[in-house]
Amino acid sequence: GDDDDDDDNDCRGPEEGWRYCAICDVHQPPTAAHCPDCQVCVDGYDHHCPWMGICIGKRNMKAFMTFNVVWLLYFFYATIWVVFLGESVMHTVDKHEE
Repeated sequence: GDDDDDDDNDCRGPEEGWRYCAICDVHQPPTAAHCPDCQVCVDGYDHHCPWMGICIGKRNMKAFMTFNVVWLLYFFYATIWVVFLGESVMHTVDKHEE
């Protein structure tokens, strides 16, 4: 019936570009791949991210890109603070200790 629409994806075959994954026992969409780290098939598989601890694919690419932007902004903030502001702060602390 119509209740099984979600399961129809698992039954598609090579004629539609889908491949069978023997490990997961499902047919993968053409853009999917099996992740050896997570042992799951991921649609739009890009890679397994060890820092996020998950596979990056179609569903979470936006979260992955946000994660990268945030840590890069923090890195640049910390670098600028240490290189440009850290020295002036340390001189101020040294003067107060004398």
